[in-house]
Amino acid sequence: MRNVVSRYENKGLAKIVCEATFSYCRKDFVLCFGKIRQANAAYATYLEGIGTSKWSRTYFPDNRYNLLTSNIAEQLNHALTKSRPSPIIELFMFIQRMLTHWFSARRTKSAKCHGFVTPEVEKVMRGREGDADTY
Repeated sequence: MRNVVSRYENKGLAKIVCEATFSYCRKDFVLCFGKIRQANAAYATYLEGIGTSKWSRTYFPDNRYNLLTSNIAEQLNHALTKSRPSPIIELFMFIQRMLTHWFSARRTKSAKCHGFVTPEVEKVMRGREGDADTY
């Protein structure tokens, strides 16, 4: 967000851009982006030129893992839609099984990782290695 302040000299705009960047719902993103457009139409055009999938969580096509942050509440809400009509005890058992499965899979995957970063991040870094040589 430093480039917002340095290019457009507007700290209030940076807060709105952060809000849009980290919003999960498209409705919230559209509302924040409307505020950005009202505050500075040139910057809104600049952000659209970059592509919203590169800087916003809402339109990112994949999971960001730790590149921004992950919202466990959103993941749980999505996963629990199947079990909502169940009685409460079965719901808790379902949650326990689901979380055990998630953390077991994560532990197994992390045990295979011997580098400094995750394989996904390493793949991104290797893809950008050629771009770094041009600077």
